[in-house]
Amino acid sequence: MATSYTLNLKNPTAYEPAGDAGLGNLLNNVINGITIAAGVLLFLYLVYGGLMFMTASGDEKAVTKAKAIMTNAGIGVIVIVCAYFIVQIFGRILGFPNIFDLSFPGPTP
Repeated sequence: MATSYTLNLKNPTAYEPAGDAGLGNLLNNVINGITIAAGVLLFLYLVYGGLMFMTASGDEKAVTKAKAIMTNAGIGVIVIVCAYFIVQIFGRILGFPNIFDLSFPGPTP
């Protein structure tokens, strides 16, 4: 008398790849990551320029250098904002309506 048993195991992480895990999703994530990294670096650059300005102690060369750093950080912010909108425009033209929608394949609810 042979008895058979079945063992049904479920994945504890509930990981199921998302249906839209193609090239468009990869590009969205890469562009979004680059934008976030650039924003963080610009913030740190601006803080660095501000600290240099505060610690210049009246030295004209140090004040001029600190002002240049803060000016470059401000220009960088403008460049990143313009790049954001240019990427949005090209994304819509090429058929990626939500190009900055950060989504990673992972657990589905």
